Amino acid sequence: MADASPGTRVVMLTMQADAEVARRALRAGATGYVRKEAADSELVEAIRRAAAVPLGADGRVASRAHIQEKLRLSTRAELVRYALDRGLLESTGDTA
Repeated sequence: MADASPGTRVVMLTMQADAEVARRALRAGATGYVRKEAADSELVEAIRRAAAVPLGADGRVASRAHIQEKLRLSTRAELVRYALDRGLLESTGDTA
C-alpha cells in the first residue's frame, strides 16, 4: 500500500495479541496498531496520531526524531524503552 500511495498512513486494527504481529505491521509500513478490544478508547486517537505524523519528501513516515517529538520523548533510549514496553521491539537481553 505504501508503494501505491506513499501519502497514505495505515492504522492496523486486529484481534491479535501477539507482539510479533504488531512488529510485522510496523515493519511493513503501518503507522499505528490497535487491538480490537481497545478500539473504543484508542482507535480514534491512533488515527489522529497517524494523521499528525509528518511525511518525508518521498511520502514515507517521518524520521525517528519526529516520532520522538510526537511521543514527547527526548532521547533515543526513551524511544527504545517505549517500544520495548509495548512489545514493538524484542529485547536482546544485552544490558551493556
